[in-house]
Amino acid sequence: MTICHFNITNKNNTTNPADVNSKKIILDQVVYTSKDEHFSIAIGTGDGGNAYENAAPRFAVRWNGKSETEKGFPTSNGHPMWFQLPNDKLGDIIKTIVENVHKIKQT
Repeated sequence: MTICHFNITNKNNTTNPADVNSKKIILDQVVYTSKDEHFSIAIGTGDGGNAYENAAPRFAVRWNGKSETEKGFPTSNGHPMWFQLPNDKLGDIIKTIVENVHKIKQT
């Protein structure tokens, strides 16, 4: 099993989020990548620790870096990783994002 790896294959030469894997989350799909390709959101399976025990669907985020020499954030031992959002707070996180986007659209 590959614990972590990345390939520089996207048009802006940032870390390709679809190629970031870790033992803490099994990536199912990248669901959002910003236009500049610097930030991504994905859905995967994990428990916040070990992806193979008590696994549940999880949202994860990462910054992909701004150049081919950057691995983005987070990283572990020099390898790109995903940051898993806590499921028990996910509703609050999404509600806050939606409220803030709505406020921005009103201004």
